[in-house]
Amino acid sequence: MTARPKSRVKRKTRSSLVKKKLPQEKHQVRKVNRLTQAKKSTLKLIRKYDSYSKIQDSLSCIAILVDNQARILSWNRVAEKVLGYKRKEVLGNNKIWEWLYPEPAYREEIFKKAEELIRRQKLANYENTVVTRDGSKKVISWHGNQLKDESGRVRAVLALGSDVTEQKR
Repeated sequence: MTARPKSRVKRKTRSSLVKKKLPQEKHQVRKVNRLTQAKKSTLKLIRKYDSYSKIQDSLSCIAILVDNQARILSWNRVAEKVLGYKRKEVLGNNKIWEWLYPEPAYREEIFKKAEELIRRQKLANYENTVVTRDGSKKVISWHGNQLKDESGRVRAVLALGSDVTEQKR
């Protein structure tokens, strides 16, 4: 009688353990695995965002990174200077939209337009008016792109903006 190779024994043992699980347990295990994968993907993107923020600070335009829940992930120095809000005030916060667009109807219009443009995958030359911290109004020309994870899902949008207020006068 010949002995089976160890690798076959291990495979058989693993598969027999899986077969013994109840169907609802399998579902729970799959659900946990999906959640874990989503968290890993999000963490990878956050690490990438950290490197983006270093690059963004060297740009001469507003650079903002926004996640799917409209939370700010990155806010560069030019955004601080032009809009008047410090990075630590806006990171992870979606109240910034109420500050920049205090009028609810206009804010809703901006969100609808942004969603429409994001679905097209690119945002180019979209102008809107923001209210800065000091109450002044500025016209910003926005350009943007989607940032996707390994599975192709949109996780964030990188928006680049230029203050064109003086050119509009």
